[in-house]
Formats: sequence, C-alpha cells, structure tokens
Amino acid sequence: MGKFAPHSPRRGHKIGRVTGSRTRATVAGLVALAFVILGSASAALAKSQNGGADIASAPQLPLGVKTASGWALAAGGQNTAGGYGEYWRLKMNAGDRLVFDWALTQSECSSGAEQGVEVFAPKVTDYTVDQAHAVAYDSFVFKTKTEFRWVAPSSGNWIFDFYGCQTFSYTFLAHLQAFTRIHLVAPSLVGHGHKVAVSGRVEGVQTGKVAVMVRRGRVLLTTKVVSLTRRGRFKVKLTFSKPGKDSLKVAYYGDSKHRPSKASATIHVA
Repeated sequence: MGKFAPHSPRRGHKIGRVTGSRTRATVAGLVALAFVILGSASAALAKSQNGGADIASAPQLPLGVKTASGWALAAGGQNTAGGYGEYWRLKMNAGDRLVFDWALTQSECSSGAEQGVEVFAPKVTDYTVDQAHAVAYDSFVFKTKTEFRWVAPSSGNWIFDFYGCQTFSYTFLAHLQAFTRIHLVAPSLVGHGHKVAVSGRVEGVQTGKVAVMVRRGRVLLTTKVVSLTRRGRFKVKLTFSKPGKDSLKVAYYGDSKHRPSKASATIHVA
C-alpha cells in the first residue's frame, strides 16, 4: 500500500535525490543489459521502456502492460548528488487509484539501503524537487516484490520518482482505477404494496451492473442485479410490501479500471 509521508524516507540518506537532471549513462534498451538477459525470465517477457532522467523528460507511466525498466551507469557516471533513478508521470483525476505491482530484478544496493518510489505533486519541477516533500512512497527495502496502491487527492499529472543504486532494474504492471460515485434517486416515503421506481447513475462508468438491495433490520428482503444503460444510468421498480422502515442500498463492485462505490437511502413505508 502507498504510505503517506510528509518527509521522504530517503531524505538525508546517502542515496539522495539528484539536483536537476540525473547525469547518467543509460545503456540503450534495458533488455540489452547483461543482468536482464541473464537474470529474470519475467523481465525478458516484458516490454522494455525507461523513465525520464529528469522531471521535464518524464514519460507517461504505461498502463496495463508489463514493463521492464531500470538504469545502469558507466564508470564515472555517478552525479555529484550521489543519486540514481528515473521519473514517470501519470494523469489522474481526484479519487483515481493507481494499483502498481512491481518486482525487483537487479540491484547493487547493499542490504537495508533505500530503494523504492516516491510520489510528488504535479507542480514540482526539476528546480524545486530538492525542496519538495513526497506525498506518498513505497520502499523496496528487504523485499523483492510489492504492490503499491495510491489514491490521487486531486487531479493532475502526478510525478513518480523511482530511485535506487547505481545499477537497478525492475518490472511493473500498473492499472489505473477511475473514481466512481453513485447518484441515487429514491423516494423517502412510499405506500406499501405499490411499485416504486428507483433510479440513478454511476459517475465515471459507462457500462456494467449494480446490485440493488432492500433490508429491514438485518433481514434481506430484495436483491436485484440491474444492467447500466448509456452513461452509467440504471432504473428498477421495487415493491415495499409492509409498513415500516427499510434500507435501500445500491452497490457497484468495480473492475480492473474502476473503483467500487455504493449509495444508500432510508425508505419509510406507509
């Protein structure tokens, strides 16, 4: 899971952030690196792509495609700040969630050395990154595989800084789950024995299904699965048979590209 941190876990560490552009000699194509060719079979099956040496050149993070990346510095390639890594960007709306599965395939870091990813606000630049604080981070210390999940607090082209040691390679598979919200339209007072229309819309979704449930206390009275129509809209007719107070719940369970959401209402049956 993503860890929210007002201070970077590697701030002050000898593997610090690079001032401005990282001066590195990247071997063309990660798959050409000997440690990848002779190392992980999973990396060989992944698409090879590198991030940017600085924020200004950071490409968009690939989504839905297993990707192999990393860096290797030739002799004398270490910069004066002693930092190594690469930057990616990802356009996200407020509430969107990034699910990022990544695996370390090669690292020259000593045991316990900081290596991982930091998330920086869209407004951070190569000129301000040294003074900026990461809004979230995930560490690769003492592990070779991890899943990083992070929800964007606002919309923007967010910055992801992957850092490690002089030679570092990894594979990743990233998915972006869009924020969803259910807008439910239901009467608060109905007559028993009458059919009542309940409708709404799942914001951020075009197709799919919702589950409509009616409970009285802990007893489930009705369950219906309703398909979404154009622009995520749904409509269903329900009958409330006995006077009293029922709870109406509509749930969208999400998928690999959408976050789940739910909405509820109280129905007084006369």
